[in-house]
Amino acid sequence: MTIAVLCKWCPDPADLEIRGDGSVSMDRAKWSVSEYDRVAIEVAMSLAGAGDLVVAVAAGGGALDTSMARKSMLSRGPDALYTVVDDRLVDGDARQTAIALVAAIKRIGDVELVVCGAGSADLYAQQVGIQVGERLGWSTLNEVLAVRGAEGGWRVERRVDAEIDTVEVP
Repeated sequence: MTIAVLCKWCPDPADLEIRGDGSVSMDRAKWSVSEYDRVAIEVAMSLAGAGDLVVAVAAGGGALDTSMARKSMLSRGPDALYTVVDDRLVDGDARQTAIALVAAIKRIGDVELVVCGAGSADLYAQQVGIQVGERLGWSTLNEVLAVRGAEGGWRVERRVDAEIDTVEVP
């Protein structure tokens, strides 16, 4: 099985500065893998069994096309990294990002599961993963707390409002 984990290379929100005019400066921000995507990588690695392949997939502007970005994502365990680098994605919205990620996933082929973080560290819109699932025609679960292998699929615990919902998916 091939598991794709979606990653975003973005400025660390802790390094952003608010200017006197209220605008946000990213001049001093260090770039890194979104904190939510670091968790997604850990989850994907924990779900992979013997012989399974975990691939990181990222889309963004030229800042993504650096050895630091590649090393940061691959050093967390994925077997390979696939990137879509296009400066039109620098200010891209969730739809544009999802389209690019789906194209990469389809090009990889044989991907059976996509894991993504709760949102991105910079915008936290929580839309890309849902749109990727929709464009692939796959079931999408968000607010996931735990995933375990079950006979014929996965047992997923997720938060729905103040309750924990458990679902089994193929």
